[in-house]
Amino acid sequence: MSKLFFRMGALVCLLGIVAGALGSHAVSEGKDLFEIAVRYQVWSGLGLLAAAFAADRWPGPWPGRAGGFLLFGVLLFSGSLYLKAVAHLSLGLVTPLGGVCMMAGWLCLVLSPRG
Repeated sequence: MSKLFFRMGALVCLLGIVAGALGSHAVSEGKDLFEIAVRYQVWSGLGLLAAAFAADRWPGPWPGRAGGFLLFGVLLFSGSLYLKAVAHLSLGLVTPLGGVCMMAGWLCLVLSPRG
């Protein structure tokens, strides 16, 4: 599990940096939304790296839940903002649901250490 979260975290960060670089040149309208998506994507990637660390250090259910919530959150939150910024497609409650997933992921990290 920790290897998966580490790889996914690194990949999410890499793709966030790539999206930020491309978006800074290619996106004009909706640039603010695009930048928010990139920022939250990279933070979530760092959270996945933290979940990998927590899974090795404090075995239990919380690091796995953290990783799942963070990964799902970045797909919903950042993904929906990318679609809105580039394709002007709004997915309604998908964005806030993704934000709640991200918050749940960070909360699970808070609960990961024992003792």
